[in-house]
Amino acid sequence: MIVQIVRHGETNENRQKILQGQLDSQLNDLGRRQAQTVALALKDERFTHAYSSDLIRAKDTAEAILQYHQVYLVTMKELREKSFGDAEGLPIGTKVKNRGESVAQFRARVLGWWTKVMSEHLSNDLFEEKPTILLVVSHGGFIRTLLEALTTQDGFSFEAKSHIGHIPNTGVTTIQVSDVSRGQIISCGDDSHLSTFGEQEAALKINVDELLTA
Repeated sequence: MIVQIVRHGETNENRQKILQGQLDSQLNDLGRRQAQTVALALKDERFTHAYSSDLIRAKDTAEAILQYHQVYLVTMKELREKSFGDAEGLPIGTKVKNRGESVAQFRARVLGWWTKVMSEHLSNDLFEEKPTILLVVSHGGFIRTLLEALTTQDGFSFEAKSHIGHIPNTGVTTIQVSDVSRGQIISCGDDSHLSTFGEQEAALKINVDELLTA
């Protein structure tokens, strides 16, 4: 089974280094172009199922990708970014009392989603006529936390060229899954589809939400 996980396109909050967390911010003009570009890059994939965070920036990215695929989109709250509580919508470093989910709570939610959805598809995969290929659209902190959690398990490995780094907007992470706790990470945050974008439109190198999920 193959799982392709895509981070949503850019938002104004990304550009302004504002914590979003579960704030329902929208794609900006560049983010919509990024979504259309990754959609073209993935148009020949044979997705069998599609999941997205229910936040609009992820959902709109997923719908852009699925314009080339006749696959129903399932939106899930479990795929949301980490909650930053009262800090959401504020610049990084702003002091607030309610900081939202703890790192441990977030990691548990991320792994809970993975275990639930992978278990369902792996059990059904035995009866499928064609290979299962999942599209998942989520957030930078979610994706990075998932990768870090999986690679602490002995059953997951990286291809030599892969490593956990920054997950850029519309970056594609590809995982070959043998079992819930076994598989190989083929690529991590690949944004080569954005290579034709100009310097002013280059994917951001810093995601403040991602910085605060470790």
